[in-house]
Amino acid sequence: MKYTSPFLVTNLTVILFHSYRTKLHQHWHHHHLVQMMASSSSSSSSTTTKTVSFSSCSSTEPSSASLSIKQAKKKLRSEIDAKLGRLNGNEVERQSEQVHNKLFALTEFRKATRVGLYLSLPLVEIDTIRILEHCFANGKQCFVPKYHPKSRKMDFVQVNSMEDYESLPYEPKWKIKQPDPIEDKRAEALSTGGLDVLLVPGVAFTPEGLRCGHGMGYFDTWLARCAATKSIQHPITIGLALTEQIVDDLPVTDWDIRIDRIIAP
Repeated sequence: MKYTSPFLVTNLTVILFHSYRTKLHQHWHHHHLVQMMASSSSSSSSTTTKTVSFSSCSSTEPSSASLSIKQAKKKLRSEIDAKLGRLNGNEVERQSEQVHNKLFALTEFRKATRVGLYLSLPLVEIDTIRILEHCFANGKQCFVPKYHPKSRKMDFVQVNSMEDYESLPYEPKWKIKQPDPIEDKRAEALSTGGLDVLLVPGVAFTPEGLRCGHGMGYFDTWLARCAATKSIQHPITIGLALTEQIVDDLPVTDWDIRIDRIIAP
């Protein structure tokens, strides 16, 4: 889904987040490669399940380099969107089934009791409604994004069953269901124990876990809040990708977070 509202993080959260990352990655070297993407050719390789952590990419002060990264991401998104626009429903369904089978066999997912997942856009993302059904059938607690337009933030709130999911308001702009942004009766993930696994959307991924999102920062900033919440463990992050969304490399900034697992057909 292309999320539409930027999420502003307080200076305190950013400071805590970078402190957390520094402690985790004191032996990691910073990358110093900033390039415009010449192409975004997709990879047909099998699912990557290599363990990776937060990105420790190059940190630069605002400059022409930062602008180049922004432009490169915009170009990449446009190229991937064009590829996804040529897919038909049968192809997305076929790839989704392959990704589902790999996800359901993944040890970390099978052991998870609290799962956060996005509600997928039709025809351009791996179908996550089937994953929601699987989670409920296997006794897992499910949390989905709830967007707050006025405050421009995202929470993960609990959905209790498929019937509960079906009762969610329909968002005509994106053609998906979403929790009511005004309702406050649903359990929120960070205040009730966190998540074991978080399924993360994206426009493009590398096999090593780099991710290009939709440009609004919802998931990166939610993960920053999670890192700053010391009473809970950080969830294992899993990116679900169509074959057309896998690229060899992509432009990143110090704020971009690596994904722990990437699953593609």
